[in-house]
Amino acid sequence: MDIHRTPTASVTVISDDVGLFGTIARALADETTTVAHRTLYRRPADAETMDRPDVIVIDRQVVQHVDREILTLRRRWPTVEVVVVNASDERQVQVLLVAGADDVVLAGSPALAG
Repeated sequence: MDIHRTPTASVTVISDDVGLFGTIARALADETTTVAHRTLYRRPADAETMDRPDVIVIDRQVVQHVDREILTLRRRWPTVEVVVVNASDERQVQVLLVAGADDVVLAGSPALAG
């Protein structure tokens, strides 16, 4: 059986910053990419209520122990892409990459300019 579907992607942004969500949604959302916003992500158990997206963008300023959250997400969904935004400095970038983030964006980066 040959099934042809349009490729799609889903992105979940975990942030209390509506402006940041808007910036990411404007950059990524189109007819094949959905971008969802979650603000109530305070502990690993919150991941259990989420449907598995293709990409999770975590706002470093919202999640206290983001390195632990990345490990929790990796255990739940080993193949999900994890991007952390608003890292404070290069040292934190290194820590987050070692923890399992696929990419990290520094706070103030032009990539986050809306």
